[in-house]
Amino acid sequence: MAKAEAKFLEINLPQDKAEEAKKVLDALKREKERYVNSADISDVAFYDGIKKRVLSYLSSLDNYRTLFRLEADRLDDYVKKELRSRIIMDMVKTKKASSYTAAERVIETDEDYLSYKKQLWEFKRISDSIRGRYDVYSNLFSSVVQSVSIAGKEKKDTQMAG
Repeated sequence: MAKAEAKFLEINLPQDKAEEAKKVLDALKREKERYVNSADISDVAFYDGIKKRVLSYLSSLDNYRTLFRLEADRLDDYVKKELRSRIIMDMVKTKKASSYTAAERVIETDEDYLSYKKQLWEFKRISDSIRGRYDVYSNLFSSVVQSVSIAGKEKKDTQMAG
């Protein structure tokens, strides 16, 4: 007996977008490490440089976050509505189910439908991960902005005392 052909969701997002998003996330991770490992609280230029780079990377990451979320939403609608209906109709047509109602009751056990749902879940997991990491790095940006302010105040206080 021949094995069923693998079926894949059509993701309308170029592969390079995932690779680019990973590069941005890696760059943000490096900036976070620079920030966490900084020792001189009065180095305004250092913190300002981190702030500018993090802001630029966050802007890019926001674009990827939006792209992935929109595609995840599109895939979710497609799988749960259009594809589900098509598979139910095929089940009735091929006599895997005696009626539309009967097919609706067993759709969640259909191998093809489960395969599509698993792919959807994987894509949504990636999209959610990007969104979560965006939130983390937004908090980092807030901390860096605060550090720039503190470093500026520290530098000003040092100059006034000296």
